[in-house]
Amino acid sequence: YQWNYNFQFLNYKHLDEAFPQVVNQYKILALELGYAKIVQNISSENLRPGGTVSGPTIFSFVDIGMYILLLAHIGNEPLAVTTNCSIDFLQ
Repeated sequence: YQWNYNFQFLNYKHLDEAFPQVVNQYKILALELGYAKIVQNISSENLRPGGTVSGPTIFSFVDIGMYILLLAHIGNEPLAVTTNCSIDFLQ
């Protein structure tokens, strides 16, 4: 299978349009075939007692990272959804 990817279309404007509720929360640092590097702005709202990042924050970060990578490969499909994802948190 040959990927038909176009990394140029995926920019902050598209991400902001698809997810207006996360404007300025994520930044795409690198985007390549099979690789996405993003960062998330963490605020006190994302922290648990003791200063650790909450599980829901980590999970949403993983989910949006995969969404960014997927759209880079398939093009502008804002209704693409995650059908299965799991994270095991260790104590």
